Amino acid sequence: MARIRSIKPEFFTSLTVASLPVETRLTFIGLWTHVDDEGRCVDDARLIKAAVWPLDDRLSTDVELDLKRLSESSLILRYKVGERSYLAVRGWGEHQRINRPTKSKLPPPPEAPEPPPTSETTPLPPAETPGQSAPEPSHSEPSPQPHTQLTEDSPAERNREQGTGNREKPFASPTAPPKTKRGTRLPDAFTVTEPMKEWFRINCPGINGARETEKFCNHFRSAPGQKGVKLDWVATWRNWMLTAAERNGIPVTGRATGANRHLNQGRDDNPFRTGAASATYASHTPGADQ
Repeated sequence: MARIRSIKPEFFTSLTVASLPVETRLTFIGLWTHVDDEGRCVDDARLIKAAVWPLDDRLSTDVELDLKRLSESSLILRYKVGERSYLAVRGWGEHQRINRPTKSKLPPPPEAPEPPPTSETTPLPPAETPGQSAPEPSHSEPSPQPHTQLTEDSPAERNREQGTGNREKPFASPTAPPKTKRGTRLPDAFTVTEPMKEWFRINCPGINGARETEKFCNHFRSAPGQKGVKLDWVATWRNWMLTAAERNGIPVTGRATGANRHLNQGRDDNPFRTGAASATYASHTPGADQ
């Protein structure tokens, strides 16, 4: 079954490939679509001719000659396991990266023998991987990958298309940005602490603290969505108590904050602040001590 493979422009500038006849080059390219996902197939010129040259007048003997040339050029490896012959494209795992490959049903080469000597009558360049140009005497060249398989979603392909494949990553600050505090629903274990009770005694005399706290909890626990979400539940509780005091006509003391300070400019008749009376949070909340 034919498979989709890829080829890069460097294939056409490879000295090894250029030394081969055009028909042999096409047989080599056709082999990529014929071999399995590990680069192997049955070494039978008749089968390869039917897969690669189905509509041409070439004979299986012509394809056999192509395979011989490819083997002599070290582009394919021909081997036998038992009585059956197989071939494998050299460097397949390096140059063809298959997305979710299927394991080969054919046996691998027993070992990687040394490349056969080149023909004396047909001079060939040094052995190369498929499609790789021979190195110049004065300098080394990077190993091209003429038929590397890249999917459209692969990071390497996206980087190539966007021109960022060889760029260094920008310096990343080791310090992570501070996280934004998020509001929460009223905790089930919300309680009035001693500091909150002391604040209540000073700022909200005459108010039934336990009852207002119960109303406060019922209100926000039944509030839908973001209406029941706050950043600071202690501050929200204080505002609730101040509102209750103002609603009952009780002036807040000089320790109240912000917009409530203007209520203290008149005569101060608060017995809890002047010392005329003393009270606790529980004294205003019969039967409850929160």
